[in-house]
Amino acid sequence: MKQKYTDTELDEFKAILLKKKTGVMNQIKFWEEQLNLVAEKGRDESNVLQNAQENSSTEFTLYQLSRQKKHLNDIEIALQRIERKTFGVCVITGRLIDKKRLLVVPTTTKSLSNGKKVS
Repeated sequence: MKQKYTDTELDEFKAILLKKKTGVMNQIKFWEEQLNLVAEKGRDESNVLQNAQENSSTEFTLYQLSRQKKHLNDIEIALQRIERKTFGVCVITGRLIDKKRLLVVPTTTKSLSNGKKVS
């Protein structure tokens, strides 16, 4: 049974992750710009309904920004695992995560199998 991915396979995953990283960084920039626009616009304290809508919009923007930053962190960790050549090894079972799964979710650290943990 295969214990780790080849250097060629790791390079393939790295390329996927770097492309995703660029997209996530663009999303982070977008959401940060949205927050800056709200801050620059200021508030009209006399319009309660508008303020409620702005609060809701700001909360949504902060949520999206937080999500993207977490995703960026997950990508960075996956890239570190590639450099250490531990990428694709399930943290629960110690077995290789299915390549098809990694191609879809390259930041995953767990397989979908119910295999026994390797000692």
